[in-house]
Amino acid sequence: RSNDGGATFADARVSHDAWDPSINPPISGSGQFIGDYQGLAADDCRAVPFVNDTHLANAATRDPNFDAGLPRSPFQEVFATIVPNTPAFGGNDACAPPPAAPPAASPPPASTSRTSLLGLLSGRRRVARSGVFRVTLSCRSARPCRVTLRLVARRPRGVRTLVAARTFTLRAHTRRSIRMRLNRRGRRLLARAGRLTVTARAHVTSAGRAQDVSRLMVLVGHRRRVVVLRVKPLGP
Repeated sequence: RSNDGGATFADARVSHDAWDPSINPPISGSGQFIGDYQGLAADDCRAVPFVNDTHLANAATRDPNFDAGLPRSPFQEVFATIVPNTPAFGGNDACAPPPAAPPAASPPPASTSRTSLLGLLSGRRRVARSGVFRVTLSCRSARPCRVTLRLVARRPRGVRTLVAARTFTLRAHTRRSIRMRLNRRGRRLLARAGRLTVTARAHVTSAGRAQDVSRLMVLVGHRRRVVVLRVKPLGP
């Protein structure tokens, strides 16, 4: 951070330790990608970075007092940290303390890993000529996840059309690529437009809990081959 308008900068550590990017990184069709899950929001009073973290996948004996009580997770999770503009974190303490917030009815969860049962990757999906494509999901629960996945396309005038659906079970703490198939209407819409933006809606139940997760996806069909015929006239 900088206290002189960007003339100089100093680092201030806010995380417990370095994270390991080799632990179950997000994977797309082009390979591993990480930067989509990092960012920063800041003002004169505080900064809030949100970054990847893998401490829940490390050995439980590493530090039992850090995030005590959170479930272990074999995946990379995203955590946010509130960093005040105080000398302890390299700031100049130029911002007055914010007014005290009214007490909440119930405390918020310590991290998203406590409430998220299912991970669903968005992005582009290549669809075969038969209408088959794959969707990557991960069960983040300590018990198996029962998932009903429905893909809905929005047509002109707000009409929603179901183009694919499947119900399946994921083992606890596993990531899996699920084979999906467009129905006849979905294949017709994709063939007409070449690509189709859909909302993937997953209803998951695990360990007596139920959640709904939704992501936007783009389904891309195969390019049509254009055949050009050249005719050479015969005769003198």
